[in-house]
Amino acid sequence: MCDLLDDLMPPGTTHTTPEGGMFMTVGLPAGVSSMDVFREGIREGVAVLPGVPFYVGGGGEDTIRLNFSAAGEEEIEEGMHRLARVVRRLG
Repeated sequence: MCDLLDDLMPPGTTHTTPEGGMFMTVGLPAGVSSMDVFREGIREGVAVLPGVPFYVGGGGEDTIRLNFSAAGEEEIEEGMHRLARVVRRLG
């Protein structure tokens, strides 16, 4: 998933490199809203968690969380392509 994010996402995108767990955090390019990515992602057939609910003191407007524990390699690859289309369209 990390390699696909590096290869497919537009400049300004960052991400954590998980060492376990179920989720990774993605920082979106400047001006791209996590809530917009959430809404457009659903339309594109890829679900992400907007970062806003995970920042109790405010923030998260420019981050999303991705679950990597319940999908196979083919599903992850297709999801990353869909997500990249959404982020590029919104950027």
